[in-house]
Amino acid sequence: MNREKQTFYSLFSIIIRVVLAFSLLPIALISWFDYPTGDDLGYSAGLRQLMLHGGSWLDGLTLICDEVRGSWYSWQGTWSSLFLFHLQPGIWGERAYALTPWIAVSCIMIGSWVLMKTVLAEELGISRKVVAVLYSAAMILSIQYIPKMRGGIFWYTSIAHYIIPYGLALLSFAWSIRFLRTSKFRYFAGCFLVMTYLGGAGYPEIILSFMWFVLLIISEAVGLTSMCEERDPQGVVIRHKSRYMLLSLPVIVELIGFVVSAAAPGNKVRGGEDFSLSITNVIFTLRETLQQGMIGIFQSFIDCRLLLPFFVAVILFVWETYSPRGIFKRLRVPWFFLLCSLLISCGVRAPEIYAGVDVSGGVPDTYFLTEICMITLGLAYA
Repeated sequence: MNREKQTFYSLFSIIIRVVLAFSLLPIALISWFDYPTGDDLGYSAGLRQLMLHGGSWLDGLTLICDEVRGSWYSWQGTWSSLFLFHLQPGIWGERAYALTPWIAVSCIMIGSWVLMKTVLAEELGISRKVVAVLYSAAMILSIQYIPKMRGGIFWYTSIAHYIIPYGLALLSFAWSIRFLRTSKFRYFAGCFLVMTYLGGAGYPEIILSFMWFVLLIISEAVGLTSMCEERDPQGVVIRHKSRYMLLSLPVIVELIGFVVSAAAPGNKVRGGEDFSLSITNVIFTLRETLQQGMIGIFQSFIDCRLLLPFFVAVILFVWETYSPRGIFKRLRVPWFFLLCSLLISCGVRAPEIYAGVDVSGGVPDTYFLTEICMITLGLAYA
């Protein structure tokens, strides 16, 4: 960018970050009046009583594990979410529950920033000032227009089941790219731990992370992306196949965790006696997911009128400021990256379509957040 553009985007990034900060003030004020309700109290009551009577952390861990096991048999199988349910902030004091909205906001903002910075700034070479503008605008829309704000921002049980896994999933996406690029073990370890945890989390987040990793591995295997490539001093391209093959391990551990979750006897209690693995339902889900996903994305544009100008701004800002000179293009096929972003945005709806039952308020929140994040990345590259 020339000096005038740099000055413009520097000023613009400051202004929009101030707007983002002011948009969080109502949440800050309301957070002081946020109290645990419903499942918050039911899941954490035993642990709270144990703490009041001087129980040790080992006693608390044993209690949580016993209750998770009981819920796995009697109500639902999402074991990692069940574990988090028992740790709602209110167990440390009634006023501590005011931290709940900030847990949600932090998960959304931190996960989104790390992923956007990795893809837009590090991979595509877009100026960080422009990335800051796009990120801030995306966060304003994500937080202020989240479909079910009560569940997505103010109710811990929903946050633990959907928003925390969503934020962690975005972090693992960024780490997967950095691992392919650098081969540093800490990024692989982060992916492995997060995917292990996500195997027992909310089903939309399981699909979200599964699709990202599988599409990334496939794109590297067939050469649609080249994040594993390096050049030696003579300029010869060296392709490290072992890197993307290693990323299959986090996928495997997530699938193992999902099998444990799906096999829970309690799923029949919550989902009904007809809830089971069915090839017919799988085929129906695959057929309907893309159609209903595109309809859902279109509906998001109607519900949030600012989405269309935001996505237009993404295209214009990136088009005006991006310079490919000197950048080693690791993402070779623009249409493929955009297609993957749309497939992921649609794919997170598969569990709802398969189950065919009413879903909790946190599910639409995951849909909306995924659409904003994935389509922003897809449009920016394409």
